[in-house]
This record gives sequence, C-alpha cells and structure tokens, in this order.
Amino acid sequence: METLRLTILRCVLASACFLSVAQAKAAFSISANVDKTTVRINDSLQLEVRVQSGSPNVPEPHIPQINGFEIYSSGRSQNISFINGRFSSSITFTYNLVPRFLGKTKIPPITVRYKGRIYSTQEIEINVVKGAISQVQSQKQRRRISQGTPKIAAEREKAGPVFLTAETDKKSAYVNEQITLTVRFFTAVPLVSNPEYNSPPLKGFISEDLPPVRNGQTSINGKPYYYNEIKTALFPLESGYGEIGKARVKAVLQTGLALDVFDPNFFQQFFSGAGLSGGKLKILESAPLKIKIKPLPSNAPPSFTGAVGEYKIYSKLDRDSVREGETINFSVIIEGKGNLKAVSAPKMPSMPAFKVYDVMSSLSVNKRNDIISGRKSFIAVMLAKKKGEYTLPPVKFAFFNPGLKKYVSVQTKPHKLKVLHNPNPLSSSPGYYPRTEDINPRINDIQYIFENLKMPFHLKAARKISSLNSVNFVFLLFVAFCGLYSHLRNVYARDPRKIKMKQACKKAKERLKKAEKLAEKEKLQEAISEIYDMLNDYISDKLGLSASSFTLKKIINLVKETKPHFSDRVLAEFRNLWNEIETSKFAGGSLSRESLRTFADRSISILQKMEEEFEK
Repeated sequence: METLRLTILRCVLASACFLSVAQAKAAFSISANVDKTTVRINDSLQLEVRVQSGSPNVPEPHIPQINGFEIYSSGRSQNISFINGRFSSSITFTYNLVPRFLGKTKIPPITVRYKGRIYSTQEIEINVVKGAISQVQSQKQRRRISQGTPKIAAEREKAGPVFLTAETDKKSAYVNEQITLTVRFFTAVPLVSNPEYNSPPLKGFISEDLPPVRNGQTSINGKPYYYNEIKTALFPLESGYGEIGKARVKAVLQTGLALDVFDPNFFQQFFSGAGLSGGKLKILESAPLKIKIKPLPSNAPPSFTGAVGEYKIYSKLDRDSVREGETINFSVIIEGKGNLKAVSAPKMPSMPAFKVYDVMSSLSVNKRNDIISGRKSFIAVMLAKKKGEYTLPPVKFAFFNPGLKKYVSVQTKPHKLKVLHNPNPLSSSPGYYPRTEDINPRINDIQYIFENLKMPFHLKAARKISSLNSVNFVFLLFVAFCGLYSHLRNVYARDPRKIKMKQACKKAKERLKKAEKLAEKEKLQEAISEIYDMLNDYISDKLGLSASSFTLKKIINLVKETKPHFSDRVLAEFRNLWNEIETSKFAGGSLSRESLRTFADRSISILQKMEEEFEK
C-alpha cells in the first residue's frame, strides 16, 4: 500500500512538473517565416521574426550571419494587452534580405535568450534563382536616374569610371520632418570584390534605414553603368543647420579581364569576382551636405507635444460594460506618416469615475515607398470605481503638418461605458487596488545620524609644522595651500547644491558616454538603465531634490515653479524623452544599439536646451 502511494505521488509530481514546463513554454515563444522561399537574384525577400511573452520585457532576437544575403532591419510592430491583471506582449521584427549569390542556402535558427534559457526557430531553406532586368524596366531606371541626378555627367568626368553621389530630397525642413538621403555608387568597370560602404556621419539628425539596397543599370553620356542606391530617412533634432558628412566607399577595380555590364550574369559575377584576378583599390567620398532646419511656429495648440507629420487618431474599448472594481483597456491609436517613435501619449481627459494607471505603448513601423509611417497605440488600464453609465470624453491630439505648414488638431469620438454593480469588488479583479484615501499613512519619528568627525590630515600637518619654530617659514606656502583647500571644502559644505547644479550637465554627458560603451558591449539593459538614471540625477541636481521620489508631472511643475519662464516646448520634449526611456526600461520590449544611440543623441540635445533655460 505504501509503495502504491509513493508511485501515485511520483506520478502527480511528474505531471505537475510537466505542466509547469508546458506553461512556461506557452508563455514564451519565437517563430520565423518568410514571404517566399524562392527569390530572384535581383529581388529581395522579407523575414518576420515573432516573439511572444507574458512579460512586458521582450528581448530582441539574435539574427545570425546568413551566407549569401545582406540583412536590413525594416522596423517592428508591437502588440501589448493587459486584461484583468494578465499581461501579454508580442513583437514582430521585420527584415529585408537581399541575395548576393545563386543557389540554395538556409536561414539558420534565430535565437533569443529569456530567463536563462535559449529559444530558437527552425531553419528555413531559400532558393536563389537567376533574374534579369527587362528592357522596359531598364529604360525606366535609366530615365529615372538621369532625370533625378542632373549633375552625374559632370561628376563622372571628375571621378572616372566609378563615382559616388549623395543628395537629399529637401534643402530645408522643419524640426522632426523626414528628409530622405540617397547615396548612389556608380561603376562602369567590374569589381574584384564587394565594395565596402561607410555611411556618412550625421550632426543634428536621428536616422532610420530605408531597405533594401536598390540596384540596376543606366546609361550616362552613352556609357553603360551599374549602380547601387542606399536610402536613409533623417529627422532633424533642432533648428539651425544639420550636417551630413561624407559617405565613403572602398572598391577594388578590376585591372585585367573586363566584363560586359549588361551581360545577364553580370550581377553574380560583379559581386563574386568570377574569372577576375588582380585589382586596384579606389576610395570614393561624396560631397558633404548642409540642410537648413526651420523651427516650428510658436502658435502651437495646447494638445501639441512635438509630433510632426500627417496623422489621424481613433480610440476603442475592449468591451462596453464592466463591473465595479474591474479593469478595462482604453486604447488610443495614432497612425500616419512621420517619426512615430517620437510621438508621446496624448493627455487623457478627466474621468473621475475611473482610476487611470500608467499608459503603455505599442509601436508598428513600416517603410513603404521610402516613407516612415505606421501606428502607435497607447493603452490605458482603467479601474471602474462606481456604478453608473458614463461617456468617456474625446482624446485630443495636435501635430504640425509640414506640407500644410500649420498645426492640425484632431480628436477621438466619445465612448459610452456602463459600470455594473459588483457586490464584492475587492476580489473581482487582480487589477483592483484600494483607494489612496483609504490608506492611513503612518508617521515615524525622524532619527538624525551624527558622524564622529575626525581631525583632517591637513590640520594635523599644520599643527605639527607650527611646533617647528623657525622652520615654520619654510612651510608657509604649504600651510597657505592647506588653508585654501579647507576654505574650498567649507564653501562646498555650505552650498553643495550650487556646485551640483553647475556640474549636472557635465556629469550627465559622462554617464551618456558610459551608456554608449555598455551598448557597444551588447549590455543593452544596463545601458538604458544608465540613461534613465542619468536623466533622474540631472533633474535632481538641478532642482536640489531627489527626483525619484516624485512623479514626472510633479517634476515638471517644480521646474515651472523654480523657473516660471522655462520653455513649455523644452519641457514637453523632456517629458516625451523621459516617457520613452522609462517605457523601454520597464515595459518597452526589445532594445537595440540603434535605439540606444537615438536616445543618447536626443538626450544630449535636450540637455543643451535645458541648460539654456536654467541659465535664463
């Protein structure tokens, strides 16, 4: 009988372990798929990697090297849901893969590390087949390139059989308006190996790649050329002038056997160097560019928080009725063209019958037709406090439309919501929290800490020297130095706040450099934490208090109380940056070196603006 009981107990424990493992696997998963498994050599395919988790912190997958392909990130889409205390998150990462060689190859397993375990996808087999540009398509490309770059002929005469150009679609733009940078590499001779491209350094911009790399054929002054075209979306950070440095290409030109550029197999031979030997290194640089960045007009509406582009807004509830003490999701969706990463949550209207918790965001970005667009959702978790029928007021949102050169205000439609009576609201939902007025604060006595102060070394040395009688004159300079040092320490002790205020920006920039080094070592979570703490410490030093003990709204109010003439626009930019970094740190899903670099650039920009405002 005892043996039977032990056997049953072991079976139960084994079943429990199996179920727990199964639940853990169900809570986290990764999958990958492509839009096609057969692709032409002059085409591209799209790879989507989907990561699902029951946690707000979804790690970014590791994309291994894929032989025969160039990989370009093409954005991501994120979905977050929070229903009655249960959180779920799903992020889809999109990549464009451009083939470089013919034949069959495999996309190896894509991995992600989560809570000490490594999850991976299945291999995907891809077949790259021949492809040729049709005569009609080739004529269109020749016409587009010839018309789009009128200075090509002149530059070719200077540069020889290969040359590099860089141009933008705008000579001036507003702050946060998209500018498209196009870099083209032209060659009329074969290359021994793949050209090495270095993107231009940027000053005053954040950037987004616009994959894939285009390629084709054209004719300039009757001579056939092969070209590669790389596009990048730029978003200006502040008014003035933005600078685009020199793009650079290293190419090894074939000095022996020449190939026909318009041969059907030229593309493969061009990158593989088939049948070629020897070569001459050529380093090409494009001309630097300067773009005039115009400030936004001063007549911004109250609901404007810095969004630039063309947007529309709508909202939805996950259900139209709820019980007292239960939570409901109120989603506000902004979609359109523009830098959606910089769009912050619109201000929620006053709803006394509901407790509104922190707003979470999800982002979906696409780059069709070289335009950054997509959708950003803000999910507010609301707790119903009182029975009744309510109408949720519209949510207002304003943006600057650079095409119309004016601000545009839009708003959502109102929603009707019924709150039903609940006899036991405390146990109806894990998302319910007691009202703050029901919590009785407890006051504790403050106990001061006194340190046992010892005589500093410099005072001991001064006392020793004073006993040496005539030798004192020898050490007079040393004593004076000690006195000055002591005086400076006393000054610091009397007003440490003033010293911290002056050194706040310097310390913040040093911490940003530390965050960049952490990002280079792939310590992304530590890097975002460093940037978040940097902002926290900077505002603490400037205000002379601990910012971590206040809400962001309270901090903004304190800044306005300290500096009544502080720019509202600069505060709005600071609030937007703080919210985005906080979301990435605590519930932002994946992180990348690119996003951290963007945060660092924006942090430097806003620090400079805030320093100017604090000095006024």
